[in-house]
Amino acid sequence: MTHVELKHLTYSYDAHPALADLSLEIGSGELAAVLGPSGCGKTTTLRLLAGLLHPTAGDVRFDGHSVLETAAERRGAVMVFQQPLLFPHLSVFDNVAFGLRAQKQPEPEIRRAVAEILARVRLEGLERRGPRELSGGQAQRVALARAR
Repeated sequence: MTHVELKHLTYSYDAHPALADLSLEIGSGELAAVLGPSGCGKTTTLRLLAGLLHPTAGDVRFDGHSVLETAAERRGAVMVFQQPLLFPHLSVFDNVAFGLRAQKQPEPEIRRAVAEILARVRLEGLERRGPRELSGGQAQRVALARAR
């Protein structure tokens, strides 16, 4: 697990501040929830953490090291949206395997990892289903499994 620190994080969209001087620390293994009204900077904070945005000021640190210069795909941080964004043409298995295949993992390792994570989110037996054949909760768990 990673120790996360946001230090004096600031971000502006054009001249409109979305986040001003946010400092937050999430210890290794801790669970954190970001709550607040619409427009308060929740999504902006998560995008900064995941590397999808670069802050106007401040720092994002993982285990004591700045990750500002680390590309989003190398950070090991992902965003899972409230509305699951699954590939409609892929099965549950292939949605979860997508990132592993993009990383060119060996197929036996992909099968093992997908089986393990689907068991963890209690979706074993649904590997061949398409996203339209899932309940909302099942689709959300597929999105979480893919983000693993």
